[in-house]
Amino acid sequence: MFALKVNGEEHEVDISPDMPLLWALLDEIGLTGTSNRSLPIRLS
Repeated sequence: MFALKVNGEEHEVDISPDMPLLWALLDEIGLTGTSNRSLPIRLS
């Protein structure tokens, strides 16, 4: 289980540690407009 803060909102996701962050954002959190390109992403 991981806790992510995206756009100021907290999300708890139960994903495999080897799942790409992009997939978690799209599939688990349900973000739209996210693409597979280099984006500045800050994990905390």
